[in-house]
Amino acid sequence: MVSSSVLVYVRPWNNAQFFDLAQGIWPNTAQVHVSEHQAVDLGGLKAALYGAYRAVTADSQPQYLDETQIADVKLRCRLLRWISGDKARLLILAAEQAIEEILGRHQPKAMLSITVDSYILQLFCLACHRRDIPFIGLVPSFVNGYFRITAMGERTAARSVEQEEIDSVSTRLLDTNYKPDFLAKSPNASRTKARRLWRRNLVKPAYFELRRRLSRDPLNYHNWSTSIVSQRHWSLRMQNYDGASIQSRVELDPAFRERPLIFLPLQMSPEATIDYWSADTSWIDYETRVLELLATTANTHTILVKEHPNVLGFRTPHFYERLASFDHAVLIDPGMSANTLIDMCDGVVICTGTVGFEAALRGSPVYTDSKPFHLPHNFALPLEELAKPCPSRQSDVTAQQVLIRHVLEGLLPGHFVNDGSWQPSRHNQSEMIKSLRQALEQGI
Repeated sequence: MVSSSVLVYVRPWNNAQFFDLAQGIWPNTAQVHVSEHQAVDLGGLKAALYGAYRAVTADSQPQYLDETQIADVKLRCRLLRWISGDKARLLILAAEQAIEEILGRHQPKAMLSITVDSYILQLFCLACHRRDIPFIGLVPSFVNGYFRITAMGERTAARSVEQEEIDSVSTRLLDTNYKPDFLAKSPNASRTKARRLWRRNLVKPAYFELRRRLSRDPLNYHNWSTSIVSQRHWSLRMQNYDGASIQSRVELDPAFRERPLIFLPLQMSPEATIDYWSADTSWIDYETRVLELLATTANTHTILVKEHPNVLGFRTPHFYERLASFDHAVLIDPGMSANTLIDMCDGVVICTGTVGFEAALRGSPVYTDSKPFHLPHNFALPLEELAKPCPSRQSDVTAQQVLIRHVLEGLLPGHFVNDGSWQPSRHNQSEMIKSLRQALEQGI
């Protein structure tokens, strides 16, 4: 019997958006919306989760998960890694039982979701994979006008591309002033957003903890994780980031220029692009990993560190002070173009950040152990190679074409809004729907 339903994972702020998407992709198929948010859960996940949590005990065993998978789920989730190990295990076992119940009850032919960003979604992804149910995780792309399908950061080869499309995208990406749509558009916008993030975070720990308890919904992932993460980033004063505006390499102190110059663009954290997309899990404790990297390069390199424009105002207390304490680290103004810094430096270090793609496109050596989707394996160097002299730049048109084809074959045309601002009057999803239907017909 062919299933006539699809599971659609939603949250209150994207419920209507995903209803519109699923209706366009599967017009004659029933939608079953599942969520840990009671207001939008129509599939019974919420009740199943609480029922399973009341039933599991310290002696309970997983149905299908092995201990390695349980440890990975706990490590990658921004909630589970900060609570007690015993409680985290109970939550994982309860969620596994609840998800098996939901999948068994509804027998969906596919699941539509955002990309994995929590233990609930990682467990859904694992369960769907075990049952051969396509898990379609959506995420915006750094190439404006495209999005991609991925569960946990993996590259999904979704289509073939023509040379004309490669040439068009190449012209845009090689523009020094190119910026993805999701970045703040100006230094003033970054500073305004930073102040807003800091002010909001002053009240977040207490607000979301009270909301979690007073709503009689203590397992609500959003409320609980937001309370914990905001508490870890709480600071009575806004963190002071004094980034220099270096326009050329000659403006650096001569002592800095005696050593290889490495660009380290900071990424958003905690964020799915690190928690779930990095093959090297040491980056999950992102700020500690950055400080360790600086410590190991203290006598060998000069590191230009540029904050992500969307993260100003939301780092753990004293992180910038610890960065500035390294004599070989130069903090760069977040408003500076990443491409300008790429051209100045001898190499770029990333976790999974797409600045690595921009650097490779310009022939710069890229160092990473995280296997980012946007770089073919032969375009990246392991971090241990930092101990050796930096290779010379290898920019050529053929390499650029290979890189852009690699990325575009893993992207689909369409603009995916993932910040809660979607409105049907402003955001037409017809191009996304067309792309997703074609991809599904091709068996992605």
